[in-house]
Amino acid sequence: FKERLAREEKSIELFEELRQKNTQLEETNKKLEGTVAEFYTLQQISHALNSIFNMQELLKCVNDILLGVMGTTFSTIIIYDENKKRLKLHTTNIKDSFEISCINDRVNCDSLLKVLNSGEPMVENNVKPEEYPFIEGREVGSLVCVPFSYKSKIHGLILEEHKMQNS
Repeated sequence: FKERLAREEKSIELFEELRQKNTQLEETNKKLEGTVAEFYTLQQISHALNSIFNMQELLKCVNDILLGVMGTTFSTIIIYDENKKRLKLHTTNIKDSFEISCINDRVNCDSLLKVLNSGEPMVENNVKPEEYPFIEGREVGSLVCVPFSYKSKIHGLILEEHKMQNS
């Protein structure tokens, strides 16, 4: 009887050990599934970007991705025209032609030129139109502006704007 009881206790211990191992495997599997999903998404984005040979289309695609990832209200890519020494709106999700015209007319302001020349990003959580003339007439509470470069040369700015402050 003692021998049988010892075998049963040993079986229970083995069963409990197997159950714990199974739980660990399930948790590891869930983590791997998440990682595989992330890699798949990145691969799909990479594939889409690699299939775009036109720079205009590429920047539109990048802007759409940024808008989705950042969760901002407005996403705009601004290009620096080396010949004219000016910033020019390239791609945006803003639809209103008057707003687009206003941005294009006012994008060569001190705050954005400073980001372009310094190569340092700017984050502003409480935007004031007098400091950022390109937001005039639009509801912008906070913004992020990041220069983008290729081969160590800055080519323009990525501007993400949110209606809410501190966003």
